[in-house]
Amino acid sequence: MQYIFIPPKINKWYDALPKLYKGAQWFCISRQLCNYILEFVDKNEWYKDAFRKAFCSDESFFQTIVMNSGSKSVLYKYNTDLDDNAMALRYIDWYSGPQYPKILTEDDLVNIINEDCILAENLMEI
Repeated sequence: MQYIFIPPKINKWYDALPKLYKGAQWFCISRQLCNYILEFVDKNEWYKDAFRKAFCSDESFFQTIVMNSGSKSVLYKYNTDLDDNAMALRYIDWYSGPQYPKILTEDDLVNIINEDCILAENLMEI
């Protein structure tokens, strides 16, 4: 019904976009990569417009720039079966519940350490 009453809008920038990538919305990058991203966006004003009303743009805007930059080879464990959050060195438990993501407690420390993560998301308030 939505498509009948509100047809989807075509993004006029779609054909100009490089290959699209997605990843975690929280990530750590080097100063050098940050400078590259800022320079890319400054030189390509249209790029911001292409993502302005895009679905899940927070999970593809930066990732698309990085993955098309040639920096793919220096990403942490990129060619593994880790999920996006683990590649960003964040431990987020989307599986155990009862809340999703799970609110982490002291009991989860062993899992956090075993996962090689440096940050844990959704910790229980003290």
